[in-house]
Amino acid sequence: MDFIKSLEKEHRIMLRFRNHPRIIQTTSPNIHVGFNLDRCYINMEFASKGTLHNGAKMVGPAVDM
Repeated sequence: MDFIKSLEKEHRIMLRFRNHPRIIQTTSPNIHVGFNLDRCYINMEFASKGTLHNGAKMVGPAVDM
């Protein structure tokens, strides 16, 4: 799987957990890719309580999109 496809998949999974109070969230629905493809990034915010494992149990399994 190439780098951009992997980043897009990770972003879709993170958007699924959007607005959960204990999960790291993307701050934008967009992926920003500059001219240098080695520098793709996802903007996130830190959630100080909880874990991804506990949040996943509450929301359900992620679906490969």
